[in-house]
Amino acid sequence: MCRINYWLLIGLAVAGALACNSEGDSKLLSPCRNPAPLNGEFSGLSPEYIIQYREGIDAVVETERLARIYGFEAVSVYEATRGFSADLAPVQLEGVRCEPSVAAIYHNGWVYPNTGSS
Repeated sequence: MCRINYWLLIGLAVAGALACNSEGDSKLLSPCRNPAPLNGEFSGLSPEYIIQYREGIDAVVETERLARIYGFEAVSVYEATRGFSADLAPVQLEGVRCEPSVAAIYHNGWVYPNTGSS
């Protein structure tokens, strides 16, 4: 069994109204109009999230900015794929989903190899 980060490309999952403001600070005031989609399913074995930025975003700089605003510590920053992984509390997740730099969020999880024969 091995733990890997995976990207579930299953379309947009539109959540209910989430709270954030246009300045992107940690004060959660009013609902976002377009929160980034949250894809996949939560796994208690792997509570982290993988955040993917929009095209043209510097992953290192933006992750440092979001970590300061929302008070989390990134587990990994992915420069090539423009994103990061982190264990986010619900209020942190809501805020990050409202950031204009964020394209999508994925639940991290466990993947098991198929050991059966064909």
